[in-house]
Amino acid sequence: MAQIPDGDRLCHGDFHPLNVMLHRGRAVVIDWVDVTCGNPLADVARTAVLLHGVANGASENKTNRAAWIEMLAMRWYTRIYLQRYFALQPGGEDEYRRWRPIVAAGRMSEDIPGLNDWLRQQVEHGLA
Repeated sequence: MAQIPDGDRLCHGDFHPLNVMLHRGRAVVIDWVDVTCGNPLADVARTAVLLHGVANGASENKTNRAAWIEMLAMRWYTRIYLQRYFALQPGGEDEYRRWRPIVAAGRMSEDIPGLNDWLRQQVEHGLA
């Protein structure tokens, strides 16, 4: 943690597709209850962990066609989100990767059924 810059930027803290609404043809980000000041790459890592977590949960039920489609959609959305973010803000990929296990460890405290094993794997993989 000491090696990763803290940051002084506005971070949403819970950015995902359900917190984006269309209003008069424009996207508006809602639900700012978890807003904080910090490193934007930590916020990006949290979004990726949230989305990958949804995909992981859906993948546990591979016999359910809707869950399978949701898993593929979340993986696709995450990939596009990260590609677009780093196209607009190049050069932070390594720092983002350092934030992922930290964010995954923090997410474990939310004790989401069926997700802690996957989050633990993310932490262990990131620390290896």
